[in-house]
Amino acid sequence: MNQTFITLEAKPRNIFGKKLSARRRLGIIPANIIAKGQDSQAIEVDLPQLKKVLAEVGYTQVLELSIENKKKTVLVSEIDTAPTQSIPQHVVFIEVTKGQRVNAEVPVVLVGEAPGALKGLIILQMIHQIEVEAPALSIPEQFEVDISSLADYSDVVRVADIKLPEDIEVQLDHQTPIVRLEIPRSQVAAEAETEADQTDNQTETDSVSSDSQNSQNTQEADQTTKEE
Repeated sequence: MNQTFITLEAKPRNIFGKKLSARRRLGIIPANIIAKGQDSQAIEVDLPQLKKVLAEVGYTQVLELSIENKKKTVLVSEIDTAPTQSIPQHVVFIEVTKGQRVNAEVPVVLVGEAPGALKGLIILQMIHQIEVEAPALSIPEQFEVDISSLADYSDVVRVADIKLPEDIEVQLDHQTPIVRLEIPRSQVAAEAETEADQTDNQTETDSVSSDSQNSQNTQEADQTTKEE
């Protein structure tokens, strides 16, 4: 059964350098296709269609470039954006074939409810993407991480807890924590302040007790001197 991919229309590009700014103002974005053992192919794509396609495929899903009725199966490799905007300025695609293995960054999405959150604990997600090596045509769209086991402080979900297909290899230590529960900073600060107050009170009590003992010793010494 043949796979069906989202299609993005493209055209060959023969404009380079400073002249690309004028094309961008018209909503035409420069791009390149990289293929193993071949020269980079310069193309251009329509910005509105590009944004629509990117929203669906991201960096992990294969799409089909249609260039003058020729089809190329590609992955998005790199997107350059303007410094102060999120509008693509240039895109690099990698041509892939069936059976080819590639590296890709797969988003991590938390699912479920953490019982610990109901106790006021904070859910801290430390990993938002996981690099994998996988068949180009079957890269996971995302990893769903169930947090329903997070009940108490220091509970954690690690990379090893993710159920992976056999042909997917994670390029990250399996003991790496993805998400865990932590005590809110305000609570930590309050507990530290309480502990400091208790320490100060104890120090003051010890000091008073010491002064009292010293006074008693002095009185006893004076009494002894008088008796002598």
